This record gives sequence, structure tokens and C-alpha cells, in this order.
Amino acid sequence: MLRLGLRFACFGLVVLSTFGSAGYVVAQSPEEQVRAKLGEMEQWLAEGKEADAWRPVLLLDQLDRELAKGSAADRTAVAEVLSRFGADDPGLAMEPFVRLRQALEQWLVSLPSPAAGQLAGAARAAKAVFLPRTPVDLQDAKDALLAALDRLDEALKSPVPGERDWKAALEPEAIRQQLTRKEGPSLTALDAAYLRFASGSEGLGRVWFLDVRNGLRQYLSVARSIGDRKLQKQFEVLLEALAVRLEKYAKQPSAELAEEIDLALDWLDQAGQAKWVVKAVGSRLSHPNVFVEVSRGLMASRVAESVEDTTPIRDCILKTDIHATAHTTGNLNIELVPSSDNGQFDLVFQGNAESDSVGCRGKLQLFANGVTHIVARKRVRIDHEKIAAGDAESEADTSTTINGVDANGKCLLEKIACRRAEKQRPKAECIASRHAEARFNDRMDGRATKLIADANERYTDKFRRPLIQRRLFPEVLRFASSKQALQVTAMQIAQGSLAAPGAPPQVNEPGDLSVRIHQSAINNLTGSALGGMTLDEKRFQQILTENLGAPKRPADEDDNENWAVTFARRQPISVMFAGDMFTVTIRGMAYANEGKQYPGMNVTATYKIHRSERGLKAIRQGDLVVVPPGFRLGSGQQLSAREQFLRKVLEHRFGKFFEPEMVPKNLVMAQEGRPTTELQLSRWETTNGWLVLGWKQVPPSKPSPST
Repeated sequence: MLRLGLRFACFGLVVLSTFGSAGYVVAQSPEEQVRAKLGEMEQWLAEGKEADAWRPVLLLDQLDRELAKGSAADRTAVAEVLSRFGADDPGLAMEPFVRLRQALEQWLVSLPSPAAGQLAGAARAAKAVFLPRTPVDLQDAKDALLAALDRLDEALKSPVPGERDWKAALEPEAIRQQLTRKEGPSLTALDAAYLRFASGSEGLGRVWFLDVRNGLRQYLSVARSIGDRKLQKQFEVLLEALAVRLEKYAKQPSAELAEEIDLALDWLDQAGQAKWVVKAVGSRLSHPNVFVEVSRGLMASRVAESVEDTTPIRDCILKTDIHATAHTTGNLNIELVPSSDNGQFDLVFQGNAESDSVGCRGKLQLFANGVTHIVARKRVRIDHEKIAAGDAESEADTSTTINGVDANGKCLLEKIACRRAEKQRPKAECIASRHAEARFNDRMDGRATKLIADANERYTDKFRRPLIQRRLFPEVLRFASSKQALQVTAMQIAQGSLAAPGAPPQVNEPGDLSVRIHQSAINNLTGSALGGMTLDEKRFQQILTENLGAPKRPADEDDNENWAVTFARRQPISVMFAGDMFTVTIRGMAYANEGKQYPGMNVTATYKIHRSERGLKAIRQGDLVVVPPGFRLGSGQQLSAREQFLRKVLEHRFGKFFEPEMVPKNLVMAQEGRPTTELQLSRWETTNGWLVLGWKQVPPSKPSPST
């Protein structure tokens, strides 16, 4: 649990470990799409001399009036026009009508959503806008599935070493063959293909596999919905139930209601119905569910350092060749820059460069020493895509002392040259300052370029790309900064449920690192990452330890078993946070060991956070609860002998993951060549669905006195 918090904290900490006229197409807006498809349909009707007959039936005069209003169009009036395209008339299944209907749906989705208090009413109003699927929709689903197969083929051209033969396991060519059959594909064969892609094998969570799986699901859904007379009644019943749940959620949000609402939205999305309601509910009831703050002090601990180096310098000032050795001393630090658009901070160097120099001009030699005070800044910006830095800018002020002139013993010439050099000294100091600025800018830029590139590579390779490939990247990821802290805000939904119902609890205690995570972020992330997946025990241990912060299981030489769990497709792992307690539930729809299959079981562990002078820990409340899905404790239900056996096995095995006590260890940030930074957990709370974590730096231990 703690480490999952740190996973989100890495958004803010990722940078601390280092430092023409080419043709293009402008996409049409949804409103422009409606105008275009309306024009095409009217032209098509005019050719058949039927335009006048269809105009009142489809309320096209009303549509013209709403189009004239642009983004201020009345949602109810547009929905009424859209409802006419769902009438029981076979002609409306013809492509020009379907294309306008699709454009109208997208326009309605793009219009401003109703307020949160109006969502239940919007759901009830949508009952009048049922839109039957047509052969045109089926062809669109087929085209999308074929495009997904093309992308999969491209991805599999460069197989990952050591991975299984996905072509042999998934048989994508068999799907193509089905789609090209004259009589149409066998839906049973496509069901089997879907099960192959949804088998839960690790690796199938990547985007090219997901696209084919989702494409199969969509094609099967559309194919089976065409001509289904019961679907409209199901649609109306579901929207009424959704409206009731939305009313309850507005009064008292809960994880259970959020899951029920999401199930309804998932049904609507899969059926291709009431898309504007799906969008409105998601946008109005979902708020950011991850907040991270990294203090300036913690950032400085990973960046600040003393600088001392000696560098030879070659320059030319006022036609005099300068040979010098500069000894630079100073400090590199960090200053955060207030910004609401992205995270910004300056790398700031302040110091002095002392130099001994010899200037040569003809046969004359000028001996001098100088001191250059320099302040240099380099602005670094962080957003959801990358870490970038501007050019270094510096200000230098040079003062020199002329120690003498050598003109091969010619005293008069030396005196003249010395007076002339003293007269030109202010101008020479000004030039020397500008040259020092240019040199220091180049040095700072050169050093930072590799550090920024390394940080970007780690951010991309270890965070951004893996999440994008699995469609797990947060829907919202924003960086900001104040003078005191770098702030990260995220909203994790993926293929999960709603996000947070409101704002997070305030952080009043100052700290170096704080993380506030709503339970929806964890539930949505694990749902998208693990839903339906099959993992063996060793891999599951790794995920629990690295992502959920469970204690690492010690090696047991006497235990050679390696059980596998197939997670439930919805909420495979869920958490609940309330009243300084948290509950973790693992939902397995099947278990296996040594070739034997066992039924599904849910495993629940509940912990209470305990505070004492010795620190923070979580104490498990009672034994693990292991019951079949849907089983109600105290209901009088009885477990079968097979279930009782599995219950005892799982109590033993999961008991090693969820030990009686969780004692957090200090977070250690180590980097070669830098002092180690250690963070101690100072705040650990759960309240109203939120997990609140805070860390403070541990003061470095003083070296033992020498004896």
C-alpha cells in the first residue's frame, strides 16, 4: 500500500535522481461533421426526390435552428432530433441516415454536460433516445477490428526475446479468415478468439492485444444487438436504475455505488447507447484521485552540492591573448518557480572564480589576477510528456588587479603599458565578465544536457511508455509548482470506475513528501492491469511487494508449491480507506495448483493504523476472510468440502502476504557520488476513501568522534 503511494510519488521525484508548407488536414469539429453529413444526406434525398418527406419526420428544421446556435445549442432539442433516427423504420438503417446519426451523437457528446445535480434527469430523458444498431455500424466495427489486427501484425514483426509465440497462441489469421467469409463470420468462432485474447496470460495487457480484444468484443456486441427486440426494454430499465443510483450517489458517495454506476456506464458504452450520458456522468462525478507534493528541501537534497574545480582559460580581450587558470568555488542549489501550467524550478549556481593570468600582446606580457563573481540559472520544466530545460543565463562581475608588465626589461615601455592597461581595465573587466558568462553558460548547458536526457529516458522507459502500452497512463496528469513544493495531480480511471467524488483532505502538517490517494485510483489501476489475468504465486508476490507495499515473503525451502490465481474481471484487487483502517480484497475467479483446478474465492484482510512513540504500523484485525464470491457471512450458507479445503490453503498462503503487522521501513534515496537521503513515514491516515501519507527527512547521523 505504501509503495503504491510511492509509485505515484515518482511523478514528482523522477527528475531528482539526475539531472513550411507541407500538406496537413484539419479535423472537423463535431458541429462541422453534423453540417457535412446533413448536407450529404439532403443531397442524397434530393436525388430521389424524398427530401421534403423526410424533413419533418427527422425534425431537420429544428436541427437547423440548433446548429445556428453553435456550442449554445439546446441539448434536449438535439436529443429530440437524434431520437427520430431510432424510429422503427427500415429506411433509417441506410448509410446516409446512419452517418448523420453518428455525427449527431458525437455533437451531443461535445456539448456542455449537465450539472451534477441534473445527471439523474439526463439519464431518464435519454430513455427516449434508443438507437438500434445497423449493418453500417457492424461494418464500422469490422473495419476497426481489421485495423487492430493490422497493428498487431506490425507489432509482432519484432518479437520480444523470450516471449511466447503469440501468433500461434492467439491465431489472429483465423479472425481475418472469419471476417472475409462470404456468408459472414461464425460468432462462435469469434467468441473463441475473444477468449484467447482475454485469457489473462501475462503480456496480453499491451495496447496491440487490447485493441484486438476490444475490437472483437465490440463486433460481437453489435452483431448480436442487430434485430434484438429485447434490447430497448433493457436499455430503458438500466437508465432508470442508473438515475436512481445517481440520486443516491449525489447524497452519499460510496465505492459500492460507484461500481454499480460504472457497470451501467459499461453496458451503455458496449451497446453504443446514450454516449452523452456516459460522458456527462464520468466528467461530472470524477475528480483527480492522486495528489503528490515534493518539498523544495527534498529536491535540494538530491541536487544541491558544493562546486570546486580548476580550469585553464584561453581568451582574447582588447587584442590581448589571455592565458589563465581559474579556480572556481561555489554552490549549486535549487529554487522553485511558482507556475500553474507545469512544474518549474531553477538550478542556481553562485560562486567565485579566482584566476591568475598572463596577457600577451606582441612582446609585452601583462600579469594580473582577478575575481569573477557569477550567478547562473537554468530553468527546468516538467509536464506529463517530458522534462525540458531552457538555456542557462548568468551574470558575472569581474574585478582584476594588474601585478605588472614585462617588456624585456624596457622600463619606460613597461610604465607606459602599465598606465595604458590600468586605463583600459574597466573596459577589459566588462568584456571579461561577458566572456565568463558565455563560458559558464556553455558549461552549465553541457553538463545539464546529459542529466536531462537521462531523466527523460528513465521517465519514458520506466513510467510513461509502459503505462501507455497498457492503457494505464492517467487520464489527467498535471504538474505545478509553488515556492515551497513541486505538485503533481493525477486522475486514474483507465478501464475502471469513477474517480474521486471530491477534493482530498488538506495537508496541514509540513513534510518533505506527501501523497494523497483516493481508493478509486488503486481500484481502477489494479482493475485495468489485473482484471481477468492469471498469475502464479511468485509473480503475484512480486506485484504485491512492488506495487501494493505488502511485506516481502521470506523464502521457504520446504514450500515448493506455486499456486496460480485467475483474477476476477472486475475489481480483481480493491481497497477501502476509512477511519484509520484499510481493507484489501483479492478476488480470484479460479485457482490452480499442479494441474488441478479450484473454484473462485475472495480473500480479505483488514488493518488498523496504530500510532505510538515508536512510530507507525498497521495491525491486522483478526484472521483473513476467505469466502466464495457472493457468499454472505452469517447467512447460514455452508461451504462444500472442496471449498473448505481451498479456504484453509488460501488462509495459509495469503497469510504470508498479509502478515499480522505492517511496519513501514524508511524510504532511502541513494545516488552514486551523493549523500544518501532517508525519509521516515510521519503521517499515515485513512479517511473517507483517502489514504494520506507523509514523510520527513531523517537528519543525517553525525560522525562518531575520533578516538
